[in-house]
Amino acid sequence: MSSKAIKSQDQCSIQIVTAFSSHARILKILDRTQDGPHRKNICQACYRTAKALFQTFLILVSTKRAIADACSMTTDLTKGSNAIRSVFAVLDRITKIDPQQLEDNQDEKKLVRQVKLCDVHFAYPARPDVIILKRFHS
Repeated sequence: MSSKAIKSQDQCSIQIVTAFSSHARILKILDRTQDGPHRKNICQACYRTAKALFQTFLILVSTKRAIADACSMTTDLTKGSNAIRSVFAVLDRITKIDPQQLEDNQDEKKLVRQVKLCDVHFAYPARPDVIILKRFHS
């Protein structure tokens, strides 16, 4: 069928509907035929909405747990970062003793020091009544 034939057939159909004043009846029939799919769409929309609501709820609950776990670890992370900072501070500091100078000065005179102990009293803290050293001199 050519496009002219289809166009003339459509115009003829419109003229028949208008001629018999049945356009109101045809529109009612169209509304009734769309009622079933319309109700079905509403049910599917409710189902999809309930499913989406449940998915959103699960996402929020799992996100809340992840945030709570992360918040509970912040003090541990802070302590760990402070410990790492102190370790790197020790590693990065410059020593006051030059290692090259120590190797060169081994031939020099060694210092001799003496320690003298006078009147030393000692007992272990676990057994304070048993005295190990009493008026010890060296």
